[in-house]
Amino acid sequence: MKRRLLSGTAFGVAGERAASGFLRTFHAGEDLLVTLALGGMALLPLVDIPLRAAAGWTIPASATLVQHLTLFVGMLGAAVAAREGRLLALSTGASLLSGRSQSLATLFSQAVAAAVTLLLCVASIQFVRTERQAGAILTGSIPVWVAQLMLPLGFALVAIRLLKSSSPTWRGRAVATALTVLIIALGAHPPMPRDQLVLPALLILLLATALGAPVFTALGGAALILFWGESVPIA
Repeated sequence: MKRRLLSGTAFGVAGERAASGFLRTFHAGEDLLVTLALGGMALLPLVDIPLRAAAGWTIPASATLVQHLTLFVGMLGAAVAAREGRLLALSTGASLLSGRSQSLATLFSQAVAAAVTLLLCVASIQFVRTERQAGAILTGSIPVWVAQLMLPLGFALVAIRLLKSSSPTWRGRAVATALTVLIIALGAHPPMPRDQLVLPALLILLLATALGAPVFTALGGAALILFWGESVPIA
């Protein structure tokens, strides 16, 4: 029995170490990709301008590449900021509370922010599908929609990390996840006409923002609510 317990404990520790090692590698990869994208954004114009002036040559689609590298940096940078708990917020109202009240306020604000982020992820998927049907080419044989996949991927990473930071316990994170799912479900199947729910939804978003929800979820959430209230596609 003791051997089995020791074996199980050792297996669990090894599993935790492997997971921790994978996360460290994944985080290092994120940081490297952001650095390379930033370097590309700086180098492309610096190389393209002298070439054009000296030899009349130009790097194909250099301006478009810089634009999409900016998108890449913005989305992956947001994911890194969420990982480090450094997403900008308009208010830190939860910090004025203490104990259980502070925990509940943080859980609520992060759940609302995660719901908004997941809806932005859905909107991004719809947008990428439309771009794929358009068939536009970024450069060479690389279609534009491939570069734009960073939109849903970035929003998905941010949403996961918002839920992770909603509580220090798995039980708290499960509650936040359930609240997030409930918000999305109510948006998909509203219990009353949408136009009657716009104001309550904006008030909930305002409360979450006051309690520390990130700035981008306040702005993006307000846009989503207003489009949703007018039955306009969120994409």
